[in-house]
Amino acid sequence: MSSIKFSIIIPVYNVEKYLNECVESVINQTYSNFEIILVDDGSTDSSPKICDSYVEKDNRIKVIHKKNGGLSSARNVGIKNMTGDYVLFLDSDDFWDDKSLLSSIDEVIRNYGSDVIILGYRKFYDEKRVYVNGYDTTTYEHGKTKAEQVKSLISNNLFESSAWSKIVNTKLFRDDRLFFTEGVYSEDIDWSARLLIYADSFYALSGYGLAYRQNSSSITHNIKKKNIEDLKNAIVKIVNFSAEIDDQDYYEWFMNYCSYQYITFLNCICSFRDSKQILSERKEMQKYVFLLNYHSNQKVKKVYFFHKIFGFKGMLIVLNLYLKLRG
Repeated sequence: MSSIKFSIIIPVYNVEKYLNECVESVINQTYSNFEIILVDDGSTDSSPKICDSYVEKDNRIKVIHKKNGGLSSARNVGIKNMTGDYVLFLDSDDFWDDKSLLSSIDEVIRNYGSDVIILGYRKFYDEKRVYVNGYDTTTYEHGKTKAEQVKSLISNNLFESSAWSKIVNTKLFRDDRLFFTEGVYSEDIDWSARLLIYADSFYALSGYGLAYRQNSSSITHNIKKKNIEDLKNAIVKIVNFSAEIDDQDYYEWFMNYCSYQYITFLNCICSFRDSKQILSERKEMQKYVFLLNYHSNQKVKKVYFFHKIFGFKGMLIVLNLYLKLRG
């Protein structure tokens, strides 16, 4: 097999504080056959100049400057310009903390030829420069069939709805099947669901590869009505995808992915300050409470029992109290 080329797409928007650390973590990889696509999404700080400076230093780096269109728009521009065999999405405030990461991925591809490889991560708290373990993919057991592989991922809580945790064969982007939906929040949810539909094989890279930076400006700390609406629409969309699945075993594990997104929605509406604003969304999502029947995940199972004992309204009250007590 010839040398595998990786495309690393890094959307950039006003990240002058973190951009160097992010890009350097790729440049310093022991594996050298890659391209970095920096997509400047209309930054107004010094990020564009930092991007341009890297082009002068390394011919593996290309920069695309565009008007601000959001994260999905920037990723889509990167996809249209990538030339690699596999693609990785790296958020510009995160970084890789393993210099041999690409070498390890290359080894997995050569041994298994997987379409999608899951990347473990650690949470990184910037102010104290402290790491906290996110998920360690060493719990993954590689199965022979696609259903067995996805079962191992989902039952071990390793298949999150984040693009940055996945290495993807670029052949899957043919026919425009894996472009990101633009103009919405929670865009990674239906994108990851499409991966479950279209990819033929999965694997989880052992250990931690990415430092996932935590900060107070994260969307999870600032839930708005549009977040709720977009999350609701994403769940409806991915449940509809299930009609494309013929294999009953695989259908069950796909629905387990959907159920985890469902409890994310429930958590969000419990955390939303003005419940009257989201009455219609809550009412519509009550129709999807059947998703709790797919509860291989322990968090989903807990909410399932809340609903079984207290009903839908009571479940939300108990879940709200639980979230407050948990902090």
